[in-house]
Amino acid sequence: MPACPRQAVIIKNILTDYAHSIGLKINFHKSTLIPINLDAELANYIARIFGCSIGSMPFTYLGLPLGTSRPTIQDFMPLVSKVERNLTSTLSLMSYAGKLTWLNTSVTSLLIYAMCTLKFPPKLIAMLDRIRRRCLWIKKTDQGEKCNSLAAWDMVCKPKNRGGLGVLNLKIKNEALLMKFLHKFYNKLDIPWVQLTWDTYYHQKIPHAMDPVGSFWWRDVLKLTPTFRGISRINIVCGTTALLWKDLWADQLLQESHPRAFSHATNEDVSVKDFLGIMALRETFHLPLSPQAFEEIKALQLDTTHMQPMSSVDDVWHYPWGDADYTSKQFYNF
Repeated sequence: MPACPRQAVIIKNILTDYAHSIGLKINFHKSTLIPINLDAELANYIARIFGCSIGSMPFTYLGLPLGTSRPTIQDFMPLVSKVERNLTSTLSLMSYAGKLTWLNTSVTSLLIYAMCTLKFPPKLIAMLDRIRRRCLWIKKTDQGEKCNSLAAWDMVCKPKNRGGLGVLNLKIKNEALLMKFLHKFYNKLDIPWVQLTWDTYYHQKIPHAMDPVGSFWWRDVLKLTPTFRGISRINIVCGTTALLWKDLWADQLLQESHPRAFSHATNEDVSVKDFLGIMALRETFHLPLSPQAFEEIKALQLDTTHMQPMSSVDDVWHYPWGDADYTSKQFYNF
């Protein structure tokens, strides 16, 4: 909200009236005001209006570190401590089957919510994997508790039908969950943040044809774009989100199936829509053309004569499991 005392009073009255209408009471003293680039005197004045305390970033919201910069390992420590507290003291007395069940249902499952939102740094994944290894391999001996791994962790994380134990690979699962955002983004689903991001950063632009922009969170998600494009195939409708040469919308990437024509391209990152709207060869290719390049361009023109981009409908990105709906489970098992 804007740092406006008048609006603060109005918002407080709205919240109070709503609470009275349903018979509840709002404990404003349990709330925290987080000012951003705000004068300390004004922040204190607005806090007194609400009757709440003043906090600062980063802070924890719904169990996750929230701030304007990328969370540090220290910011993730409450999550690590939560996982450690979930290790029962009776683990050393359990069978390996019991410990495996406990690991999958009560330890690893705690991380899913955080992995849906934030990109885990490698050091954090290493810390969590040490805890999970201890959960699986700890045993009681005459010399006390010992934790000797009986199999390589990469093998443990393989699916059971591939000779593993079915323990989640945190890195792959984290990426699989975050790529849901790319699925929603590239398919331009009717979600406020999707439309806001396109309008703010990518008006008449293709995201993977430009340098990363936006917050640290969005930049982390964009780092997964090469993987997302590697598993995606585009059904061209308007042609505004697909690169002519570098995205898979035909049977093969055009830069591989038409290498000589690609070598003459003036813009390697031209969109399908822009290419179809070009009337003269000199606007798209460096002239003169070699005979081989000319033949490939003729074949490309023949293949695209039937394509009529529709500006009112968006391109559809679909996946090798034969579905236009993306799920993290299908990617993880792919």
